[in-house]
Amino acid sequence: MQTAEFAHVLLFRCPACHGAISSVCFDPESNLETADGLAFRLTCDYGWSGELVGFTAVSHWVQPWDGIAARRT
Repeated sequence: MQTAEFAHVLLFRCPACHGAISSVCFDPESNLETADGLAFRLTCDYGWSGELVGFTAVSHWVQPWDGIAARRT
């Protein structure tokens, strides 16, 4: 049986250099509020690392994701 998944893509601004940092998480729901409450462990290309909460993201979008088909390719 195939289950639907949703990729939650979040774009953050690095608090040190203000560059872009992205993160992706998967959830069986497309509800934005689910990922907004999560803490993401992030690392910037210029050396900053730390945690940011999803609701602080500059942008957050959801993409339907067929995880089973993606693993086969």
